Amino acid sequence: MRSFDCRRAIAILAEAVVEFDRIDSIEDYVWVRKTITAEPDFDLPPAYYPRSGEEEAPPKLNEDQVDVMGELEPRIGGGEFSVNLLHGVTGSGKTEIYLRCIKRAVEMGKRAIVLVPEIALTPQTMQRFRARFEKVAVLHSGLSAKARHRFWHQIAQGQADVVVGARSAIFAPMPNLGIIVVDEEHEGSYKQDEAPRYHARDVAIKRGQLEGALVLLGSATPSLESWSKARLPRVGASAVWSLRVRSI
Repeated sequence: MRSFDCRRAIAILAEAVVEFDRIDSIEDYVWVRKTITAEPDFDLPPAYYPRSGEEEAPPKLNEDQVDVMGELEPRIGGGEFSVNLLHGVTGSGKTEIYLRCIKRAVEMGKRAIVLVPEIALTPQTMQRFRARFEKVAVLHSGLSAKARHRFWHQIAQGQADVVVGARSAIFAPMPNLGIIVVDEEHEGSYKQDEAPRYHARDVAIKRGQLEGALVLLGSATPSLESWSKARLPRVGASAVWSLRVRSI
């Protein structure tokens, strides 16, 4: 709703003491109902960023990456929930594993949410995702309320294959969700310290359970909670995968 439409609707409702049955004019009643229920028409671009140039040839995987992908691929897109902790030092190729898992999910008609610490939302990060996928949306605190509303609406309509964002992006209304990635899952920035309080990593795991999606947690220094839970024998849906060497 545009600002002048909003002001007009408020003025009409105020005169009618905010009761539709006391609006004198049928024309005003119809106009108000139509205006306040209309889809947003903000003059903004689509939620997704189109692919930047032609798709880059993916780098060759090292032995550890091949082993990890061999274990993860059967778990993608099957509608079964699992939590997977990817442990690897900086530069070991975790992001390439994320990209390939997401690509596999998208090829199967699924969609993905990628959570990164706020500081990691850099042009370089977005460039890597945009080079691989047609429709990548971004959700973070730097967006205006107007842009966030419009993007949220477009994501709900299925106009993005991948959503990349900080902790609040875990609530993105992605239909047919197949994989959730939480990069640097140990980071304290995933905790919301003011109401409503939540930990985005824990919400990601619960959402994956509810939607039958694969959850991939990545870190060079995993949190004690994630490390211990992923290695508990009673948690059959969990596993730890390691990248022991740096990717060339």
